[in-house]
Amino acid sequence: MAPEDNIQQAIQAVRDGQSIRKASEAWGVPFSTLRDRVVANAQPKGQYEAQVMQKLSPDQEKHLADWVLAQKALGLPVKHRQIEVFANRILRASGSDQTVGKHWLQKFIRRYPVLKTKKDRRMDIKRLDGASTDVIKAWFHFLAIPVIQTIDPQDRWNMDETGIMEGLGTNGLCVGSSETKEALSKHPESRIWTTIIECISATGKALPPLVIFKGKDIQQQWFPDNGKDLDPLRNWRFSTSQNGWTSNDIALEWLTKIFCPTTATSKKRLLIVDGHGSHETDDFMWTCFSNNIYLFLPGHASHVLQPLDLSVFSPLKTTYRRGINDLTVMTDCVPIGKRLFLRRYAQARKDAIKERNIRSGWKASGLWPVNLDKPLMSRLLLNPTNQPVSQPASQSAGQSAIQPASQPVVG
Repeated sequence: MAPEDNIQQAIQAVRDGQSIRKASEAWGVPFSTLRDRVVANAQPKGQYEAQVMQKLSPDQEKHLADWVLAQKALGLPVKHRQIEVFANRILRASGSDQTVGKHWLQKFIRRYPVLKTKKDRRMDIKRLDGASTDVIKAWFHFLAIPVIQTIDPQDRWNMDETGIMEGLGTNGLCVGSSETKEALSKHPESRIWTTIIECISATGKALPPLVIFKGKDIQQQWFPDNGKDLDPLRNWRFSTSQNGWTSNDIALEWLTKIFCPTTATSKKRLLIVDGHGSHETDDFMWTCFSNNIYLFLPGHASHVLQPLDLSVFSPLKTTYRRGINDLTVMTDCVPIGKRLFLRRYAQARKDAIKERNIRSGWKASGLWPVNLDKPLMSRLLLNPTNQPVSQPASQSAGQSAIQPASQPVVG
């Protein structure tokens, strides 16, 4: 046991602004002993004893409870198991090697009974899957909770994935024989699927994209070898997976390597995603919790409530495919490799992802400025009798190998 003099010196160091962990190391006092003594000196005896038994401090528990409650209101309740995982990670982040006990969760919910009052919220949403009038109204009701209303437009973001076949151009009108209904045109043979993760804010800004190639490792020959074509890609990120689709690991990499550092703020952030299973993993949700990010997943209604779907992806793909068509005409159907894909996508992105288009998508969705009438008037709204189309299941396979474009990895 540490000498009392050391304990008192450590307590004074904490009062002077040093963290409990650093003070415990500096004065040779066990972390748990110092933490308990600091709390004991600040609270009445009964309250102090209760706090020690809680493992987490009152502030830590309240922050966790508030976030869990908000996520329930946003239609993405945190699972009981995840709450325990988060509690243990909070303890580790505080420098403690302890874990919560077997009955901690029951006591935690008892201390915050409001968490139990909305336990059926997710069931209600499951029952209302699809972009029906009732579902849209429910989503906007969730967005009206106070913690979300206070989030500024520059801190409201929409992330979504889009897929492109490298050599697929457009079908268009052309001149042909009057004896045939269709005129066949040449297209590059490449049909390799590539996924791109894009993210836009309610104020019209776009984050650097994450490009997911089909493959095992990033290869240097995929990238342009001249500065002019490479410059637009320098802030982009690149990854690979076995099928060119996103995965749990890639989604987490996007969150930690692109979103969190690029949008860093001391204020709350809202991240609107499409309900892909990779957004509900322990690590993804923990990262959101620890960075004050609130997740909003309007499942099966992305074509009505996702700004990217409403005003960005369509002109982006159209511009890209026109570029491929033009390239085919000029080069007699040269194969579209990853270099040409990146060059054409970068140009299409420059032409299509503009502030005007981004703001238009947010306005059409009614998510900013908040206006329920916008989605309710959408021609894409389902009739109550229509069946929604299910979202694809989460893809967990694939390796993440994110690298800056300026330093591509040679496989």
